[in-house]
Amino acid sequence: MSDFSLLAEHSLGEDPAFAARVQVAVRRVARDVLTEDPATPGHPMRIQLAVRSLGPQIGGDPGYGPAAAGDPEIRAAASTDPGTDVQAAIEDALILDAVRRLWNPLCGWSG
Repeated sequence: MSDFSLLAEHSLGEDPAFAARVQVAVRRVARDVLTEDPATPGHPMRIQLAVRSLGPQIGGDPGYGPAAAGDPEIRAAASTDPGTDVQAAIEDALILDAVRRLWNPLCGWSG
C-alpha cells in the first residue's frame, strides 16, 4: 500500500463530499442491520447503532467520514496516482465495505 499521511487521511475524512458519501453508506448498512438475524453476534448493540444512524444527525457531529478515511482499503484507494480524483478513486462499493467493517467497532461490540 502506498503511503497515506495522517494529514491526507484527515483531509479526506473532513471532505464534505466524502463525508456525505459515508453517511449515505451508513444509512444503507443501518437498514441492512435492522433486518439481520437476531442471532447475529452483537445484535443488540448493532441494532442500537442502526437506530441512531437513521435518526437526525446532531449538529456539529462530524459523522463517520473520519472513521471511514482510516480504513486500510479506503486509504489504499485514496493514495493512488496523485493526479487522480480521490472521489473517483474511492468507489461506492469500497465505502460500503468499509462501513460494514467499521460497524462492530463503532457500535462497541468486539466479540
